[in-house]
Amino acid sequence: MTGTIVAKRSSGRRRSGRRWTTIVLAAVGFLLGVVATAPRLGLLGWQERVAYAPDGQPKADAMVFLSGDMGLHLGMSGSIARGLAAQGYRVTGVSSPVAFASRKTPDQARQIVIDAISAALSGHAQKVVLAGQSFGADVIASVLPQLPAQVRQHIAAAILVVPSDNVHLRADPSGLAYLGQPDARPAAALGRLIDLPLTCIQGEKEGSSLCPLLHGPSQRSIVLPGDHYLDHDAARVIETMTAAIAATAPAPHVNDRSAAPDGRS
Repeated sequence: MTGTIVAKRSSGRRRSGRRWTTIVLAAVGFLLGVVATAPRLGLLGWQERVAYAPDGQPKADAMVFLSGDMGLHLGMSGSIARGLAAQGYRVTGVSSPVAFASRKTPDQARQIVIDAISAALSGHAQKVVLAGQSFGADVIASVLPQLPAQVRQHIAAAILVVPSDNVHLRADPSGLAYLGQPDARPAAALGRLIDLPLTCIQGEKEGSSLCPLLHGPSQRSIVLPGDHYLDHDAARVIETMTAAIAATAPAPHVNDRSAAPDGRS
């Protein structure tokens, strides 16, 4: 009789354990579903482009900055955009989960970037620095070699922060959409792009990065502490980006009679 009671109690505990496992798995699945559909639901914002006014005298070149898949309100992207504005850049921020809430074709992705560049140039900037973080860097890497020459001539430099060589053109903070076949692998095309200074920033602990695959004459890689999230150190990222822009800026014009064949400066 006692053995029977113990057996029933043991069976009851197993059923209870399976029930809790089912509940936990269902809850995890629900949360993943919410995170995966957050861009389409507008949970990460509704505004595709956000303008950040510069502090003080604006720099000659404006900045176009594509966010990671958490947008400009969560994660590090917003801090980077605001920090660049604090350095005097007129920043046109593109919220990736809004712009890429649904999968885009390469042509559509390219047009999103072109429209952002046009918006930045409309603020009387001479040129733009085209930059992106994580998902935003992936998008830039994939479209940059395909931009028309008349658009690329307005780009002073490009900066990719923690890009991957496997590009997916739909923002998904859960990462589930990034497990399938990529929409692009831009390393080879970027390697042939020699007319534009390009800086690639990666974490020293990243397992997969586009940066080591870039060897063009106008391309350089910078390794920062941390993994893909760079220790969440937005200040270090901003400092690295601004230093990279300064390093790729053309030498100032020297007013000297030898500057032109006819003797005019």
